[in-house]
Amino acid sequence: MRHLTSEEFREALGEFRCAVRAWSEDQAQGVIAIGSAVPQRRFWTASQQLALALVLAAVCILASFVVPRHTGDNAPANDAVLLNQVDVQVSRTAPSSLEPLMKLVVQE
Repeated sequence: MRHLTSEEFREALGEFRCAVRAWSEDQAQGVIAIGSAVPQRRFWTASQQLALALVLAAVCILASFVVPRHTGDNAPANDAVLLNQVDVQVSRTAPSSLEPLMKLVVQE
């Protein structure tokens, strides 16, 4: 294996540097040429986006007036019915699937 002198090393490093710069310039020119040839597609322009946002806002406002609102008039009656259902479920001695077996057991 041959050792390079400092002058030969500098010369080889300089040639490598020139080769890398030339390659990178060639690559950059290719990217610039490709990038300028392809137009950017925009599906929605700013005015279309604004119009869509306004339409959606109007739909939301109209829907808030159309959708029926729950009133609290029936709340006490509904609460009573729910409490009665819970009371029936809690007061059972056995689950509903075991009730036929409970009839067989003699209760004291």
